[in-house]
Amino acid sequence: MGRLNHLKCAAVASSIAILASVSSTHAANVSDYLSHEAVSWNNTVINITPIADFYASRAGAGIWTSFNGMTEAGKELVKLISQAEADGLETKDYLSALPGDLDNQVPDAYVGIELYLSQAFIAFGRDLYAGRTTPSVSDPEITIKRKDINVTAWLENAANLGPKVVLAGLRPSHPQYAQLRQMLVGYRNLSRLGGWQPISKGPTLKPGMIDVRVAEMRRNLQARGYSGLGSATPYRMHTSLLKATGWVFPCEPTSDSIG
Repeated sequence: MGRLNHLKCAAVASSIAILASVSSTHAANVSDYLSHEAVSWNNTVINITPIADFYASRAGAGIWTSFNGMTEAGKELVKLISQAEADGLETKDYLSALPGDLDNQVPDAYVGIELYLSQAFIAFGRDLYAGRTTPSVSDPEITIKRKDINVTAWLENAANLGPKVVLAGLRPSHPQYAQLRQMLVGYRNLSRLGGWQPISKGPTLKPGMIDVRVAEMRRNLQARGYSGLGSATPYRMHTSLLKATGWVFPCEPTSDSIG
């Protein structure tokens, strides 16, 4: 019995040693990064200070990567930031230094990728949450106070809930923002199609008129993303077309010109 207990204890001790070795190797590599305020990685600079406490509290354990490659959370984050254009932002501002083949990196590379993705997550989340100015806004008389953010809390929530839930909560929730996102999609679609196409000259279009130019206007509006434009009669001027272009009638339109 004593020999059996000895073997069991030895097996448990061996298992603990293996787990400790893996964990300490991960933590040691990350700790080497965390000892600096900032590090240079893949031709970019990662600011370590804001994320150091979070990783120290986890003994160096990552969210986005492991030594085996990208985690599901990491893949999800990259996908979400790759769709930054939907919020008027640019993916390259957050992921420009990310290697192309994330599934085939050497194990040590994933530590740098881990820290880089945390920086990208914070930057993208901050811009969703508080907005981002363009370089043209440089008037010294204009002061835009940044909203305070809790980096550690954001990262902890991302680790527990996933980046999709966290970023969705940071995005403005008011209806106007949702409408702006929808408009942005429409205008980008219109741009891909060559922009607003010219409408032939002719008399002012009025409700009820039948004119080939109505179809021309409808094509522009459909390219912009409008729907419900009365396409069953493509050449007839419907009030839905007028409303789509900004004309709203409190009552039935009169015979007055609407141009």
